[in-house]
Order: sequence, then C-alpha cells, then structure tokens
Amino acid sequence: MLLYEDNTIFAKLEEVYDSKTMDEVYDYWKKSDELHRLQQMGYNVRLVSREASIDEPNIPLTKDLL
Repeated sequence: MLLYEDNTIFAKLEEVYDSKTMDEVYDYWKKSDELHRLQQMGYNVRLVSREASIDEPNIPLTKDLL
C-alpha cells in the first residue's frame, strides 16, 4: 500500500488477475471490514493492478502510520 498527501491509499494487488476475477476482487473489497476501517479514518482507498506504474510521490504505508 502506498500513501499520498491527499490521504489516498493505493493498494497494489500482489497477483495478476483477469477482468472477471478483478470484478470479484472489487466486490469483495467493497464489502470488507478493512476498507470500511480505512474510510472511517479518512482515507480514500483505491485498488490498482500489480503492474500499474505510479509516478506520484508517495510513501509505503505501514501499520505505524495508521
């Protein structure tokens, strides 16, 4: 997970998924307690594919930062 200045977290997936499986991953994520806890803390969380290139400045997110 990468944290950006605007409180956006990009969660990079560890596996490569096809589009059907990605739909399932998104559906699961939208219902997850983890997502709801992060949202309650004021974070905007986005899932991104493993091979996504992210050029914006960010810091790796650890439990200590939460």
